[in-house]
Amino acid sequence: MSNKETTGAGGESMKSKYAFVVAANEKYLPPLNVLLNSLEKVGNKQDVHLISWALPAKYLAKLDQLGYRVIVHEVSGIPEMQALGEGEVLMRYRYALLDVEYDAICVLDADSCIIRNLDIWFEIADKADVIIGCGLEQKRTYGEGFEEHHKVDGKHILPKTWNEKDICCSPLFYSPKFSDAFVFSWKIFADYPPERRFRGPDMDSVNLSIMKFGYQNRVIALAEATWSGLHETLLKPCSHVCEMHGNLWTVNGEELFVLHGQFLSSVWQGWQLDGQLKMIDRELNGSETCKALARNCLAFLVDYVKKMAEYKVKIDG
Repeated sequence: MSNKETTGAGGESMKSKYAFVVAANEKYLPPLNVLLNSLEKVGNKQDVHLISWALPAKYLAKLDQLGYRVIVHEVSGIPEMQALGEGEVLMRYRYALLDVEYDAICVLDADSCIIRNLDIWFEIADKADVIIGCGLEQKRTYGEGFEEHHKVDGKHILPKTWNEKDICCSPLFYSPKFSDAFVFSWKIFADYPPERRFRGPDMDSVNLSIMKFGYQNRVIALAEATWSGLHETLLKPCSHVCEMHGNLWTVNGEELFVLHGQFLSSVWQGWQLDGQLKMIDRELNGSETCKALARNCLAFLVDYVKKMAEYKVKIDG
């Protein structure tokens, strides 16, 4: 269903044991470039499958500078994909792109920055036959009586079910043993007309599909602070980011693996800082020390991501 172009690692064609899958359009090109450069920095050798919606050919041609293969799947010209819509395809198709071609797969959002090599997490997903994701802060109830936009063909897929293993859609490692659930999460959207398809977010369809296939007991939920840094976690006084021996940690000594967010956007930066400053006013008596810490941590993270933007492949020049 997609055209393939292979680039990177000097054009070598040998497939790696594991693979990342990421999707992006031109709007997401700056954070995507950070992601690809950050993988280079941590010594990644695993294939990256890139679902492209009209990414610039000039940029894609530069990806042979990387030390790993990037396999580009250009979907913008495919009539079926055009009918489904650019944003929906980029969110959802990444779960159905690969089936059993690799021993383990990791789905990433394009606005991710990798801090440490992730091979060991592929190995865990592969050898232990598990699904590994970042735990959601709030767990949710799915199925009958909840979320009308979760219906498919007018019916709920599940009875009323509270999901104690609710996970984010990125990063998401899984063994091909569970591919049927992830392909299903795409099909409940792609195989139905607009009025009958699943209309909830891709994260909801993934969690619902895991439950439908009975795989929730094979889910390992990772800590949000070290695997995304969302909800201003890395700006908070008791979990903020720090640097030791040339790498990133929380102040509690936990290794950071992934940063997730629009760190190159001044608007997004403003939202993060505003949210944290309001929390300090509400819960920490407006501590100026904590506010200064939050500002410094955000500036540190933004600077780190900007360095990744220039690390190897550059968008311009």
